[in-house]
Amino acid sequence: MKVRLLTLALAAAVATAGWAWSKDDAKNGLVGTWQVAAAEYEGAKTPGDRLQGWKAVFTADRLTVRDGQDKTRYDLNYRVGAGTDTKAISFTVAAGDQKGQASEGIYKLDGDTLTICFAEPGGAKPTEFKTAAGSKQVCFSLRRSTEK
Repeated sequence: MKVRLLTLALAAAVATAGWAWSKDDAKNGLVGTWQVAAAEYEGAKTPGDRLQGWKAVFTADRLTVRDGQDKTRYDLNYRVGAGTDTKAISFTVAAGDQKGQASEGIYKLDGDTLTICFAEPGGAKPTEFKTAAGSKQVCFSLRRSTEK
């Protein structure tokens, strides 16, 4: 259930006024394959064995989330906002039952570690990299993979 909530949080996008959107940030930092290392939903950590084999594959404007059997769970369009340490990110579900759902979040890239926190649709955009009970927010940590 928590893994599903994690991926549902990924499956959303945002209509946000006033952000400066930048594809260059995505091309330079996010593009590639990432292994899901940790996840937290509404203050509760997801057990590591539930995340084993899950990965996120970023292209310049698309994110595909795959489970441990390499089955595509979500196909998303994304945008990143220009910024310094904490950057804005939004997702739009590109296909499937949740097509068109929206969410917004923040991310930070530190070497080969990517941390992303999102709000579920209807939740408030996170302002920090942690969640709390009732927040409708999810955070996860990804490690860059050497897989192509």
